[in-house]
Amino acid sequence: MVILSVGFIILPLNLKENANFDMVELSVVWLLADLLTFPLDLFAGSIADSLNPWGVTIFGHFVMFSLLLTLGMNLQYASVDIVVTVLLILMGSTMGGLLGPSFSKLLTEMERVDGQGLYQDLWAYLHFLTALSIAVGSTVGGYGYEKIGFHALISSVAVVGFIVTLLVAIATWKLHKTASTTLVK
Repeated sequence: MVILSVGFIILPLNLKENANFDMVELSVVWLLADLLTFPLDLFAGSIADSLNPWGVTIFGHFVMFSLLLTLGMNLQYASVDIVVTVLLILMGSTMGGLLGPSFSKLLTEMERVDGQGLYQDLWAYLHFLTALSIAVGSTVGGYGYEKIGFHALISSVAVVGFIVTLLVAIATWKLHKTASTTLVK
């Protein structure tokens, strides 16, 4: 989550400086993209219901980090920055956008398999970690933006994101397979 928070602090800075957006234009683009996440939640919910939420969540994170890497490697075209930034906003996070419903369903399935009545605890932990990540990610993003610049920082974030997602996928694969088998029975 810290990785995503870094992106959400420096993406607007990039649009302001490299695409020459003023604050009103930046706010309107961000607002419109955010408003689009509501209908996307419905679409993403149907995807999460029909496909494997674990696979959708992992694949979605790989797509997100591919978009970040594209943004980090784009040194020339402001239009690419704008399109990729909007796509990143639409991808969302664990709370909404294209990734939100699959992640929520994943938590629900964990609770159903475990059956310990800890669903509300999972959400409390998630919200706490999200708030902490926003604080840490904003600090790291602001510092990194000043020290190494947008392209190096966003590329680094993408590479770290790929590695972390791959490690999470490997670490949770067996748990995921066990949960899938348990749910089928």
